[in-house]
Amino acid sequence: MPTEVRLTPGVQDVLLLRNRDRVAHVFGPVQLPPGQEFRLPFEQAGNYAFACPAVPGGELTVHVVPLPDPGWERLRWRLAALVNGLRTLPLVAPEG
Repeated sequence: MPTEVRLTPGVQDVLLLRNRDRVAHVFGPVQLPPGQEFRLPFEQAGNYAFACPAVPGGELTVHVVPLPDPGWERLRWRLAALVNGLRTLPLVAPEG
């Protein structure tokens, strides 16, 4: 599990937590039972820190950054998002 996550309001603005473990996990004020999922939407840009014992250091930071203006900055942003998405693709097919 990463220690930092980047989201963009209006594009990718919901953090989805899935507990695929056999024990409950805590994320901030939420206790997530085994096999359950929790969606946490973000509407405002900013940095949000959550206690999360499952990650190294015990804290997960969500960076919510605004969508860049049209032009080269947005193109760079989209390319970086594509590269990151390809880098984090699962190596096995999803269950279900």
